Amino acid sequence: MNPIRSRTAAVLSAFVLLSACALFFGPVESTVAPDFARRCPSRIAVLPVANETLYTEGPPMIRAQVEKLLESRGYQLVPAARVDEILQDKLDIVYGGQTDSVEPAQLAELLGADGLVYTKLIEWSRTRIVERDQLAVGAEFELKSAASKDLLWRARHEVYRRAEPRSMFDPPERREDTQEFLALVKDLVRDVGATLPERPREPAAR
Repeated sequence: MNPIRSRTAAVLSAFVLLSACALFFGPVESTVAPDFARRCPSRIAVLPVANETLYTEGPPMIRAQVEKLLESRGYQLVPAARVDEILQDKLDIVYGGQTDSVEPAQLAELLGADGLVYTKLIEWSRTRIVERDQLAVGAEFELKSAASKDLLWRARHEVYRRAEPRSMFDPPERREDTQEFLALVKDLVRDVGATLPERPREPAAR
């Protein structure tokens, strides 16, 4: 075999392999209140995710990762199951986005929190591009002070990943893309989390 042709084929094969799983993302858009440390919430409720896409599997997946992020950065949380129970029983709220019509102070009082995280899923798609698929996930995040309604932290981010193509003629196990999207969600929340300040440590007792 021609050695030049062999090397060329190897390079092309490696390029195709890398392209199949490559991850693309832009910078995270974020803002943090200058006095965040002074007004940092002591207990946060992560509200149901507002969904601007057609896919229902996205919101719970993102919400779970946001909770893990907050806990890893030292924040205390109201359990999601408790949040959902109170919202449904007291306000008849079952979907993300419905909380926008309720004052933060009222939500916080009902939920026993002084901070609220609002999340909006703005992108969740799988698109065929040439011979590969492109997965995309995007979301907006806001942490608000329940007492003042002030925005303490905000971030917006989108990530993209190339993947093996899917077809309606594939067997069900091959069409399943939950794990691929979960990996993308983890990447998105990890990037966003880098812009969220850790909860200040309590001063040591003397």
